[in-house]
Amino acid sequence: MIEEHEAPPIPAPEEKTVWEGTPSQWTQFGNHLGWGLVLVALAVVGVWLRLGGCGFLGSWGPPIGLGVLALTVVPLFVILRAYLVTRTTKYKLTSQRILSTIGVFSRRTDNLELYRVDDLNVLQPFFLRLVGLSNIVVVSSDRTTAELTLAGIRDANALRDTMRKHIEECRDRKRTRVIDGDLLD
Repeated sequence: MIEEHEAPPIPAPEEKTVWEGTPSQWTQFGNHLGWGLVLVALAVVGVWLRLGGCGFLGSWGPPIGLGVLALTVVPLFVILRAYLVTRTTKYKLTSQRILSTIGVFSRRTDNLELYRVDDLNVLQPFFLRLVGLSNIVVVSSDRTTAELTLAGIRDANALRDTMRKHIEECRDRKRTRVIDGDLLD
């Protein structure tokens, strides 16, 4: 009688942190610039109306100016919210997965197993490229996190290469491979 032996699975090594980072505030440049201009415009118009600069409104000018000045709270809130969301976003690459944590008051952590990663793309939008930053787009076969963007990363090409190395190690340990669907057609 011949016994068949399956190769024992390779035990997973202890999970180690490989890289940790946060997105740069430069990712919010357009948002801050646009809402900053709205803030300045509201402040200028509000002060002008408050000082009676608009004669055809008569006595209504100062109260309307006060209302316009009160509206400056909206762009301030939008700018502060964008700043805080970017500031509290954390990325962590371990030897087995990518963790993305986002949230100011309530927090959400997305967990993407490295062996599920199908593709890594480095994107350099014009304004980020000017300051030496890039986005890494991680495409995966994970149902809940099909695409994950690590935004505003410095030295993204080196991080992408590090990720590739750990992805291959995870696939070797789990004995998994990605099969391109075009080959099956």
